[in-house]
Amino acid sequence: MCSQLASALPIILMSTFAAGQQPVAPAATPPVNMQPTTSAVFYAGPGVTAPELIPGNPPVVREPECEPIDGMVTLAGVVGADGIPREMKIVAADYPELSNLALGLVNSDKFKPGMHDGIPASVAVTIEIGLQTCAKHAPRGGDPEANPLTLRAHPAQSLSVRSEPPTGQAAPDSHETAGLYKVGGNISAPVPLSAPVAEYSDEARKKGISGVSLVGLIVDTNGMPQNVHMIRAIGSGLDAKAMEAVRKYRFKPAMKDGRIPVPVQVNVQVNFRLYKRW
Repeated sequence: MCSQLASALPIILMSTFAAGQQPVAPAATPPVNMQPTTSAVFYAGPGVTAPELIPGNPPVVREPECEPIDGMVTLAGVVGADGIPREMKIVAADYPELSNLALGLVNSDKFKPGMHDGIPASVAVTIEIGLQTCAKHAPRGGDPEANPLTLRAHPAQSLSVRSEPPTGQAAPDSHETAGLYKVGGNISAPVPLSAPVAEYSDEARKKGISGVSLVGLIVDTNGMPQNVHMIRAIGSGLDAKAMEAVRKYRFKPAMKDGRIPVPVQVNVQVNFRLYKRW
């Protein structure tokens, strides 16, 4: 008779890009030629108006037999001065299975750009999307990914301008985009000081599921994880366990020139494996 041992090992990957979810320096006075402002990201405040969301018309399929999966997904990102959504990331999801669908829907939406002092500008936004979906069961022995989620009803979406987080970081320079720094050059990587092992979910253990969750986060100037979100999900309750563990991580923060703590975006790869012990 054998028993199963679970292992959930983190691998920290330094991102090569900076997500737009940290503060930026105030933009300069808008140019007199009234052209769109694209070099700065604006947060909620005087003179800033929200982009207007123009939802698409995704197909609605009413399957005769399916498992309903309904829930809310919250995303954060930037709507550019050209009305194109950028850097959209999952902030929270009732079910990991809804994440990819929500991202696809938001990235296909159209927007009337937000304004700063009457000029089209890039604006940091939060989008909440309510989804009613159908998960059609794959035939026995078939690929479970062959039948993705379909919509049972049109999604309900709402948009708001994000508030600027508390400041206190170093002033932006050429290494920074939207308030975050890139690892490399004079920016050192954060160093993990404590990385608790993620627990296995009961559902995944019963099903014998192994896999890799990819979790994104910002390591702030105090070495604390912020904006923990799912990038690549594997389901069966493992992704929630991965994010729960990552929120408990502690780091020596990234450093600029070896002396100034700065915030950086990193990804954490959490590997879930089941081993048999006889």
